[in-house]
Amino acid sequence: MGYNDGVPWRLAGTGEVLLRGRRAPIVGRVSMDYTTVDVGGVAGVAVGDVATLVGRDGDEEIRLGDLARQAGTIPYEISCSIGRRVSRVHVGGEEWTLPAQAAPERKPAPGTSPSWTGVAE
Repeated sequence: MGYNDGVPWRLAGTGEVLLRGRRAPIVGRVSMDYTTVDVGGVAGVAVGDVATLVGRDGDEEIRLGDLARQAGTIPYEISCSIGRRVSRVHVGGEEWTLPAQAAPERKPAPGTSPSWTGVAE
């Protein structure tokens, strides 16, 4: 994921992701399609592990507001910047189905939040 997917370029050197339930700092620049993360402090990390930018991994959580503060903006700007390539996963709530040829437009159930994750390459 990079700024084309909505990762704020301002997170370079200030932001974090969650890997295997641990925080890992974003280092270097956030490019169009990639974000570089220092995984030296995450035991056993491997290609294909899920990196969570917003959401929970184990006991750790990064909320949208946390991410916005790190990027020097507001949560609304972050949520509106999430690109089309990013899968949306809604947690909790009632069952729902998609209308033909339509994208999902459903709010998460109260007390839950969607996660924003990517796969390490």
